[in-house]
Amino acid sequence: MPGLHGKVIGRCSFKWLVLGIAAVTVTLNECVIYAAQSWRWPVIPRRLSKDTLHILLVADPQIQGFQDEAALLGYITRWDSDRYLATNFRLAYSYTRADVIIFLGDLIDEGSKCSDQEYEWNYRRFKSIFHSAAKHIYVTGDNDVGGEGSERKSPQKVQRFQKYFGASVAVHKVGFLDIIKPSYDLGEQYKGEKQQAIENMTEELSTRFRLLVNHHTFINRHDGTQNPVLDKLKPHFIVTAHDHTGYWYTCKDCQKQARWPIKPLTNLQGFLHFNLKDPQVLDEVAVPTCSYRMGVPHMAYGVIILDKSGNLDYTVLWLPSRFKMLMVYGIVLGTLVALWLLRTSYFACVKYPKLRR
Repeated sequence: MPGLHGKVIGRCSFKWLVLGIAAVTVTLNECVIYAAQSWRWPVIPRRLSKDTLHILLVADPQIQGFQDEAALLGYITRWDSDRYLATNFRLAYSYTRADVIIFLGDLIDEGSKCSDQEYEWNYRRFKSIFHSAAKHIYVTGDNDVGGEGSERKSPQKVQRFQKYFGASVAVHKVGFLDIIKPSYDLGEQYKGEKQQAIENMTEELSTRFRLLVNHHTFINRHDGTQNPVLDKLKPHFIVTAHDHTGYWYTCKDCQKQARWPIKPLTNLQGFLHFNLKDPQVLDEVAVPTCSYRMGVPHMAYGVIILDKSGNLDYTVLWLPSRFKMLMVYGIVLGTLVALWLLRTSYFACVKYPKLRR
């Protein structure tokens, strides 16, 4: 009986050890790491008056669809990606106290090719992930309406996007800021309907400052197709996405030079400071993706703080590496399986001494 009693205690102890390790691992990976990463974010200045705007920038969330994910595994991968996006978004929104949130395109990974029913499902997931009380502004990306690779852009895709996310070409007024969405693709020409749409936009520009938001880069186009748009809209600052990494362009006369040196922002920790009243300088920042599924090591949300005097501060809120968390799960699981095998072998040898010979 004493021996049996010891075996029961041993088995219970091992079970509680496994449960304890699993609970600690899950708590660290799913709660603590997210919070700990947010403690490292740059301090957002207190809002002293309504003359300051806080803008949260969401680049390339590309929520995963139903066609390119494995049938059964897709349920898990979509759930995990959605939870990662939602958890970090809640923290970023709460931290920045954003007045407006700008989604910089590529909202849905399969938005250009999925069926209408899948689009509806993806849209519902998108809204549940990025839920907030702030004003939302949505920019089209190539994954949303086509325009890259074999997925051609079409009026039908644009119309479907607009049905759910609003006009693709528009001017949004937020306080003293005009937020301009030209939806201007790489290689697109300034003519026809797009020219007319942009000329119509100029009639809506009335506030003190103009922020141009686009999925594709604007300043760094070697073909000069952006020049007529810049000349018409005359933005004070540009925000883009698409490349999944952060960078910064500055040009003093964008129409005299086609390509400008790139300044990577992969190690940005504090704020970049800009003066929008300087008419000789135009700056563009590209915001990193917020999704760990884009194949880049650094994910982030972008933040703009703009006051009525034209002082603009830009920073990024770096996010934790989900792949490292998943690696921890793999290591812990492998360790527990090894312990279980060793324990099983040990008790087998105790129960059957002949096995030790």
